[in-house]
Amino acid sequence: RIKVYATYRRLHEWLPSWYNQIVAHYTTSIYSQGREHYPSFVEWFGAEWERFRDNHAISLLKRYEDLPFVESVDIVNMHSFETLRGTIENFFCAELKARAVCQALMDGAGPSKTNQGKDHELERVVIAAALAGKLKTDISKPLYLNRIAGSLGAKIKVMLSSSSLPSSSSPLPT
Repeated sequence: RIKVYATYRRLHEWLPSWYNQIVAHYTTSIYSQGREHYPSFVEWFGAEWERFRDNHAISLLKRYEDLPFVESVDIVNMHSFETLRGTIENFFCAELKARAVCQALMDGAGPSKTNQGKDHELERVVIAAALAGKLKTDISKPLYLNRIAGSLGAKIKVMLSSSSLPSSSSPLPT
């Protein structure tokens, strides 16, 4: 008999995380070469909604409940823990109560890579400029793409802080 655990993540936090993971894999190998359109989060969400719904923890749990060899199905809200560091620690320490694994995790063992989200709009602008022939730099290398996107972001911040732009409290010209 098998006991199934699934971690539940709020949909509004899970979807941007999933988008970040997809984009991280596709940006320099697919999007920067023009092999596929680089979708905004909104475009991507609209195109993938059915898949999201079918892969969310609640949908997956319902599939497991009907299997004859599954003893029980538990859903763990990964946001309900406030004292531990993260999802993996929460699962092993609070749910499974696996002392040795929990101690190892608290001592620093664990995955070497985490999904750190970020805003991808500057990358999308840089890639669009490169594909339109406006840049000479090969942006298929993440280092170059990140440098150009960072430089663009810095220039935008300078422009926005410039006194020549109307402030949010000034009336707009008519």
